[in-house]
Amino acid sequence: HGADELISTDPGQWTGIVSTDWHNGNNWCGLTVPTSTINVTVPSSAINQPVITLSANAKDVSILSGATLSMTAGSFNVYGNITRTGNYNQTGGTLRFSGNNAQTVSGSLNVTSFEMNNSGGTTLLNGDLTVSGSGTFTNGALTTSGSTKVNITSASATAITAGAGNTNYSLSFVNGLLQRSFAANTGSYDFPVGYNGQGSLLQLVNNSASGVSNFQVSFSSKQGNDFGLNAAEGGNNYNSVGCYGVWKIVPNANITSGSCDLKAYIGNFTGLTDNTFAILQRPVASSLGSDWVVPAGTLPSINSAGRTVSSGYARRNAMTSFNQIGIGLTSNNLVVTQPSNQTTCDLGTISFSCNGANNTSFQWQENSGAGFFNLNNGGIYTGCTSSTLTLNGATIAMNGNQYRCVISSTGACIYSSTSNAASLKITQF
Repeated sequence: HGADELISTDPGQWTGIVSTDWHNGNNWCGLTVPTSTINVTVPSSAINQPVITLSANAKDVSILSGATLSMTAGSFNVYGNITRTGNYNQTGGTLRFSGNNAQTVSGSLNVTSFEMNNSGGTTLLNGDLTVSGSGTFTNGALTTSGSTKVNITSASATAITAGAGNTNYSLSFVNGLLQRSFAANTGSYDFPVGYNGQGSLLQLVNNSASGVSNFQVSFSSKQGNDFGLNAAEGGNNYNSVGCYGVWKIVPNANITSGSCDLKAYIGNFTGLTDNTFAILQRPVASSLGSDWVVPAGTLPSINSAGRTVSSGYARRNAMTSFNQIGIGLTSNNLVVTQPSNQTTCDLGTISFSCNGANNTSFQWQENSGAGFFNLNNGGIYTGCTSSTLTLNGATIAMNGNQYRCVISSTGACIYSSTSNAASLKITQF
């Protein structure tokens, strides 16, 4: 064999002197099969290239250019980093990201099945993880970088499963982009995505939808604020969108027949009460509150699963188009006291008041016949950004004007509520 194996003293250096059998210690420089604490290097100059057929362990794994590491059965438990410039050929068995220390993968990987079971997390640095069979999420976040993704090419609804203890994928998920192949059937497709150490599961319940063959899904923080939100349903106005985050759903084509029921899991959202939340939608790239709309589809009945907090998810049935998904709320009304109609004489002084919940800011608006516009302090107006607006010297020309206040929350998650409009009456005497 090559000189590099003859002079190496690294116990994890593969030599392949005897055969292709990973599990034969005589094929290793250290004359023993690697354990979870041994770094493995597979060079192209080895006499035979290694094949895993049983359970195998390693810490860091380096597959050098021109080399090939194969697995036909068993499991390959990797506790450190994977660097692949050569070939990784898995036709059977399971690649398992293991341990409790952060690990990275350099180079793309094509596998038949994998398990994410590293509490420290695994990051795909510069290549996709493509899975032809199944993926199991047990512990830790599998993070994608840039344009990399986890790509499940099997269209089976059960190609992704949660491991023991990972209820609703709260402990293990894709932090980044997850793509799943999709077929017309009646299965439920799990998209375990999340960020910031928490999973936020999205499920597509397939109602024999056709025309689309894959979905890309991610979860991230909500961008922008809720100013301009103007969506209503069933006689109720949505006045905010849950600030914990949003899902982005990108199908590769439109649904041409059938539909999907959408279930967005709400365990990480706060401030929800029964029957006051539902799925809203806006364009994938939007950060505008005014872009949120009620998507086509139907809500479950009052007090049923998908409308109650205890069910664990928001549900909208029979959807055929998908974009950015958020949890709309009808219960976050910041207005505590509404302004009332006021009367004063010509050139008199009058005030309108509106109280809000804690940690709020105020912006008064006036409608003199052409719609509502923000007021600024100056001239006859004072208190335009406080709870009380004062008009010093209102004229007869202002008779019939309307005034309302936009009350906004402050802090990391900003949403707003608009008060009722109050009218001004000017008398001449």
